[in-house]
Amino acid sequence: MYNVPTLNNDASPIQELLISSSSVHLDLDFNFTVDVNLNLNPGHNYIYFSAEDSAGNTSVRSSIIHYVLDNDPPPVPTIQIENQSGLSSTNLKITWQGVDVLSPTYYDLDFSTSSFDWQNLVLSTTTNQYDFFGTRGESYFFRVRAIDILGNTSAWSNESTAPSANIINYRGDVVINEVAWAGAMGYADDEWIEFYNNTDQDIVFASTSASARWQIKVGGRTINFSTIKNAVIPAHGYYLLERTRDESVREVAADVIYSLQYGFKNTGEKIELFNPAGEKIDEVDCGSGWFKGDNVKYRTMERISTTVSGNNPTNWQSNQGPRYVPRTYNGGPVYGTPKMSNFGFLSLKDRQEDNVVTLVKANNPYILSTYEIPVGMTLVIEPGVIIKSNYAAAKIDVRGTLQINGTVGEPVILTSGRDQSFANILDNTVVGSSWSTIVPQSGDMQGLQFYSGAVGNINNMEIRYGGYAFRPPGAQMYTPSVKQVVRADNAVVNLSGVKFLSSQGTCVYTKTCAVNINNSEFDGGDIGVDVADGALTITSSRFINFTNSLGPVVVYNIWPETKEVVYENNQLNSLYLLNTMLATDTTFVAGSIYSLSSLSVPTGVTLTIEPGVTLRMPRYASITVDGTVNANGTADQPIKFLPLNTSDPWGRLIFTSSTSNLNYVDFISGNLDASGGSWNGIVVGDNSDLTFNNCQFLESRPPGNSVRLRNSIVNINNSTIGYVTKPNFNNIIGIAVSGGQLNLNNTLFMNLDYGVYSLDIPPPALNFINTTMDNFISVAHPWEPNLWLSFATST
Repeated sequence: MYNVPTLNNDASPIQELLISSSSVHLDLDFNFTVDVNLNLNPGHNYIYFSAEDSAGNTSVRSSIIHYVLDNDPPPVPTIQIENQSGLSSTNLKITWQGVDVLSPTYYDLDFSTSSFDWQNLVLSTTTNQYDFFGTRGESYFFRVRAIDILGNTSAWSNESTAPSANIINYRGDVVINEVAWAGAMGYADDEWIEFYNNTDQDIVFASTSASARWQIKVGGRTINFSTIKNAVIPAHGYYLLERTRDESVREVAADVIYSLQYGFKNTGEKIELFNPAGEKIDEVDCGSGWFKGDNVKYRTMERISTTVSGNNPTNWQSNQGPRYVPRTYNGGPVYGTPKMSNFGFLSLKDRQEDNVVTLVKANNPYILSTYEIPVGMTLVIEPGVIIKSNYAAAKIDVRGTLQINGTVGEPVILTSGRDQSFANILDNTVVGSSWSTIVPQSGDMQGLQFYSGAVGNINNMEIRYGGYAFRPPGAQMYTPSVKQVVRADNAVVNLSGVKFLSSQGTCVYTKTCAVNINNSEFDGGDIGVDVADGALTITSSRFINFTNSLGPVVVYNIWPETKEVVYENNQLNSLYLLNTMLATDTTFVAGSIYSLSSLSVPTGVTLTIEPGVTLRMPRYASITVDGTVNANGTADQPIKFLPLNTSDPWGRLIFTSSTSNLNYVDFISGNLDASGGSWNGIVVGDNSDLTFNNCQFLESRPPGNSVRLRNSIVNINNSTIGYVTKPNFNNIIGIAVSGGQLNLNNTLFMNLDYGVYSLDIPPPALNFINTTMDNFISVAHPWEPNLWLSFATST
């Protein structure tokens, strides 16, 4: 323990005492001596004295003495080592942290070349960094400990975990960059080795003069240059040595053909590179086993960084996959990257062989030809991956699982081979040789195709320039080609955060699939989503700039679940439904717009229509109701049945054996049916119990009826039936009725030949409530037959 006393609370220290226990003897050197036994607390203690006489007079308070009781060692320092050994440096920068908060701290730093034979570098230093200079190719270990002013000492920094080696690189002007130690499939002797020039200058590597030639040793054996085709490694370029013949990798020319007795051992080798002066420039010591690569698929061992030691196993990777070129001697894929970067341009083609393959952005861009994910296998695509088409027919065929894990900040991008919108030079490279220009266009690739049983989970992805024409599965001789960026048959497809940009044809086509679309954007093309059968959910998504007259979303035979879907600048800004039969109770969501070619509500099913819904009906479109319709419009938000095109009336709303209630509904310009005859009307009721409140039945296609009823009990209240202007036809009827009972309450008839017309003799029951002749405006015959009833009997 030690103290730092102060005088009069804030004065400068008058003494500094080191105390070895919690008892202290103070000789204040005045007229008397006081012995005080103090029990100090760990940490900070503050002490002062004052005197008081028998009369109660108190002296001035003494100076304050600050004692610190410290029996604990400082925390164990953490050590960091930065390898600064570039092409001309052998320096390691060593820094550490770990300060005793109670007292000044000093440090001891040791080093070793074996992790246990330690030598001291510095003692009792107060700094927290040290520049160490070592020997190239040597491995060093370091440890540090802290000591406070009282001698309390921490443990060494390496006592809880084993120290890691810090290797000082060789000069590395030229480095060993890739080793095909296993050869190639079918040709194990087709070995090769690649070098990389780290400098800004061309280097003569394979001089015709032996004394000026670089030397390579493998397990102590010297590689012999048989044929020198190119002597120079270009600045920041690659240099390829092929064993025995220039056929080890076809389509990539060797710089040197070499011979090596016995070749590379599959159990590992030490490879050394010497410059003409005999100085070792690089080394890869795999004498105890190759760091990476394999002799199953014959993957090469690839260096990750050309400026990090070749003796560091973590600086190597197995080849991530073949590129579009080269090929093996027999035409198979080469699992290596001779004379090209060890990253990027991986080829996605042919059939996936591993159960799980993962694509990562470190290998961007990937080059897509035709790639198949077989049944039971999975392709995982991680955030930020960029895939570019090698030609227009490029696609991914999914029979297993496609898992795309893009994020909002790093979406996965599938795009044209000539897309140059990226910041990174490699990503911006135009790939593929079939393009007529370098400007990307819609249809520069096909896209994604899911087969029966496949699963696609696609999160945060951009699909650009898709829609190349192809013949769909099962196509016959005269089946036309289709343009579908994503096609799925009897599969499960989930799209979340997906953007379709500059597409041609249809963005998503599915048949008998379970499809979920959330938070996605569809921009441009013919149709955004075209779904037949199965199930469809669309939420929080946007469709813009689609040209098809049916609109951007077309659905056959099913009712989709939709919420917060935006339609902008399309030929038709709504959902279009064809031949739809509701299988379960269904709700048309408030404020939505639907276009229907035909809709069936079967027995036992209830259709609920919320306020503000608009149904835009194409020519002849009808809705048949054997179940129940509850239409809940309001005065401010009526429900509307309108023609899709103003010049083309729609069909009918037909109730059969139905009990339904409709409020604030406008039926406008219907009653178009190819069959004709008297069984017509915008609304037709047969053997049903129907109530219409505050509804309008207007502009029914003449001649004929606005409403046709048979054997039904119908209540029409506070409603309007007829035309704004009388049509130039005869026999224009408001309501035609046979059998059943009709109750009319304050209902207005306009511009008709007949208000209510009975097709039976005697006529069915008819009740007028709150009705006078004022309810019949420009109606030649309010009811027929004329003796059906009189207002004297109405209420």
